[in-house]
Amino acid sequence: MKRIYPATKVKVLFYRARRHLFKPTEADIEEMKREHEPLERASLEDLRD
Repeated sequence: MKRIYPATKVKVLFYRARRHLFKPTEADIEEMKREHEPLERASLEDLRD
C-alpha cells in the first residue's frame, strides 16, 4: 500500500499539531533555540550577501 504522505511531512505535521496543543516549557524553548540557531545564522548570512 502506498503512503499518502511521506514520513518527513508526517513528522512536520505532528510537531506543528503538538506545538498548538501543548504550551512549550522553558526547557523546550531553549532546546528549540539551540536546534534552530545554525539555520537562523545561515539565513542571516544569506541576507547579508
